[in-house]
Amino acid sequence: SYAAKCDLVIGLGVGALRVIVDEARHVLDSCHGVPRINSFVDQFRGERGASELLELLQSNEADVVWLGVYVLSEIAFSKYDSKEYFSELYRLTQHENPSVRYAAISALYPFLGLANIETRMLLVRIRDDEDELVRGCLETLAGSLGIPLDDLERGGPPGWPGWIDE
Repeated sequence: SYAAKCDLVIGLGVGALRVIVDEARHVLDSCHGVPRINSFVDQFRGERGASELLELLQSNEADVVWLGVYVLSEIAFSKYDSKEYFSELYRLTQHENPSVRYAAISALYPFLGLANIETRMLLVRIRDDEDELVRGCLETLAGSLGIPLDDLERGGPPGWPGWIDE
């Protein structure tokens, strides 16, 4: 059964990573919708390790990628606090699917700081994004970093040498 297969994946851990893509497809295709997604997220809030989620982030299927990124945005940052996750999430802020971009930005919040160039580049990318929902992240992100939106409209906060305007 599918439940037995999922139990096997959880039991085997890293050796069975590829099966998580099938599990994600099952969660997304389920007629139970949101409750099934919440249950999946709860597994990662609990004992299930976030290392399995890298497989989802690297999928060619936008909905599978979205689910992986969404889970990261919903779990404790300590479970995915690494350069590998930062690199994948940062890459996904340029994904063709706006839902993936939005979720990636949400999962990146804990990584971002005023001092790093990636944050500055991301702010510009969000400001110029074609999708209204993604652009809506700018106000929240700028607020959490203490940057007035007016500064971003002008190209960057005063005193930010090397501000990059892509």
